[in-house]
Amino acid sequence: ETVTTIGSSAFYNCTELTSINIPNSVTKIGSYAFQFCEAITAITIPESIKQHIPSLLRISIHKPANTITEIKANAFQYCRALASISIPNSVISIGDYAFSDCSALTSIRIPESVTTIGAGIVTGCTNLTEIQVEAGNPAYSAVDNILYDKEQTTLIQCLPSKTSVSLPATVTVIGSSAFNNCTGLTSITLPQSLTTIGDRAFWNCTSLTSIDIPRSVSAIGESAFFNSGLTSISIPEAVTNIGNSTFSNCGYLASVTLHDGITHIGEQAFAFCSQLNAIELPQNLASIGKSAFANIGLTTVIIPDKVTTIGKNAFGRCSGLTSVTIGNSVKEIRQGAFYGCNRLTTIIIPNSVTTLGNEVFSGCRNLESATIGNSVIGIGEYAFSECEKLTTVIIPNSVK
Repeated sequence: ETVTTIGSSAFYNCTELTSINIPNSVTKIGSYAFQFCEAITAITIPESIKQHIPSLLRISIHKPANTITEIKANAFQYCRALASISIPNSVISIGDYAFSDCSALTSIRIPESVTTIGAGIVTGCTNLTEIQVEAGNPAYSAVDNILYDKEQTTLIQCLPSKTSVSLPATVTVIGSSAFNNCTGLTSITLPQSLTTIGDRAFWNCTSLTSIDIPRSVSAIGESAFFNSGLTSISIPEAVTNIGNSTFSNCGYLASVTLHDGITHIGEQAFAFCSQLNAIELPQNLASIGKSAFANIGLTTVIIPDKVTTIGKNAFGRCSGLTSVTIGNSVKEIRQGAFYGCNRLTTIIIPNSVTTLGNEVFSGCRNLESATIGNSVIGIGEYAFSECEKLTTVIIPNSVK
């Protein structure tokens, strides 16, 4: 009876735990407190609890009716035995991924009291057949088992089992994780009103092979199409930044069209796109992020003249890369930028470059010659290690 708080992750991953008695002295249960407690089938929540974060087969939160106001982020995540839940009218907030990956959950009903809903609340709920919102809710609505804000301008969550979706003309924003893990989604029609595709919006949509992004879209979030089934993509002209991991792990992506208005390509933006054998980089591109094109099928790379930085491991392990042309504005080539590019035989570093990072050409086993521009003042450790065929290196006097 002396316990007042069950801390975050207190019983995390206690897979053998089947029951627990929570005393009336407890007033707070922290985030992830019972996450992955898959053997718990029932739990008694005392009236003292103001927030509740359990993991169980069935829960009805009703006593006392006016004390539970918040279901926190990841509260029931991976509670794979959870088949039903009744959310009381006292709840006003449901956090990110609150019920995600509850594979036994078949329906969810949002009461009229809820005014805040986080991202991906039912992502990965593969048996979910129904998303409902009570008619009196002032902030949210559900149409055809898709959760929207009240005005249907923001799409918050799609039913994970959907295979085909056509969005209404009112939609301007696809929210974070809205279609996350919709592995059966094969077709989607986006409206011309759309301006934003959120982070992880189509994460792991492995059956989605094509998508027509409207010209109206100006922002595509990080990991938006991570591990999707896309075979080709054309970036609309209003988008100027390709975010981190936006198309990473798209193993079937073979064609990418980038316009010249793009100025930055983020970390791992196209990493592990093994079928991507060619890409024309935008003429106004200024920076290439860490691992942006790592482990892909490129054979030729031309770095545009406006690029100033080539990020760490940017083209690392592009084992088919045979030709690299580096633009005349590049100042820094960071660690491992061309690490493990086994088929590269020659490299010319322009006079604009001042720094070559550690391991920058390490593991380029067929590299035979390297000409280093006369502005380079530092060559990093192991810059040319394991370059077994390297016979000629021209090092300028500028190197200190």
